[in-house]
Amino acid sequence: MSLRPIFNFVTDTKDQFKKLPFQQKFFVFLASFIVMIVTYKILNHYETQMLMDGLPSTICYNRPRAGREEFPDKNRKFTEIHDIFNNNQIKSFTSIENELIPIVHSWVEPHYEKKYKNGGEDAIFISSDKLVFGVADGVGGWNDEGVDPSIYSRKVVDGMERAFNEGYRDPVNIMCIAEENGKNILGSSTITVISFDKKEKVMYSGNLGDSGFMVVRRGFLIFASPEIQHEFNFPFQIGAYGDGLDATQIEKIKLIDDDIIVMGSDGLFDNLFKLDIIDLLLDDEYPGNKAEYIALTAEYVSRNAIQLQRDTPYAKRAREAGLEYEGGKPDDISVIVIYV
Repeated sequence: MSLRPIFNFVTDTKDQFKKLPFQQKFFVFLASFIVMIVTYKILNHYETQMLMDGLPSTICYNRPRAGREEFPDKNRKFTEIHDIFNNNQIKSFTSIENELIPIVHSWVEPHYEKKYKNGGEDAIFISSDKLVFGVADGVGGWNDEGVDPSIYSRKVVDGMERAFNEGYRDPVNIMCIAEENGKNILGSSTITVISFDKKEKVMYSGNLGDSGFMVVRRGFLIFASPEIQHEFNFPFQIGAYGDGLDATQIEKIKLIDDDIIVMGSDGLFDNLFKLDIIDLLLDDEYPGNKAEYIALTAEYVSRNAIQLQRDTPYAKRAREAGLEYEGGKPDDISVIVIYV
């Protein structure tokens, strides 16, 4: 392709511009300047919006249509977990005939400084049939920007409820809709969702960030979800300037009768070791709401660990990251205990 026509056009335009009176030249310059400013504003708006929405979640692109899904892909492999029981014991212990009907305890204990401000920045979801559960922990750093993190986390949980009402049961799809529900809202959160297939007695889960869950069987820990973090105290998250859902840890775990699932925000797992949580679960001296018992214990430890001369998971990880730290970490503490 010859550049001669373009060169001639530019030359002719330049010559015509020179012949214009000063007033017309001024208006041409002014119009050009305005066009440049408007173009810059438009491009900057879209760039800012992309950052606010966080990285795109490609995991969500092929989500099935609402109302057409019962559970995730039945061929999804089970999570490999170390089980201290042999197959014969599990078979005799599992009631195949009965559907899974869980008993659920829940408790949200806000940070003591936020309890009367916004009720805390954690939000939880428990479906009406008690088979789908979610935790969203609003990232507290937004307080430094004058943004209330609880607004975003509650919007995310509203999205979980919306997904459930639309017929979704796969945690990943529920997380996608929850993330979508928080679009255009300044804030971010970690997110954990689990759901149960009551006929197959299978638990599906999706976890992004440092909230999570653990599975207890006959008093032993058989699985704990890993934290998804960039580095110490910097979890993956959805929302403004977030990571999207592509790093979500997805699990599928076969359950048996009397399994216990403990789900919680990082306020729980930062202040109590998992063996401590199991001890509280098995404490027969407190027969009431175990979620409340665990949450209030974690909250007490978060403020008094040094006086109690107790180490905490948060302090241990801080030391592993090269920081000098003792004590607990005061935070919102959400706990859901599910008895299978």
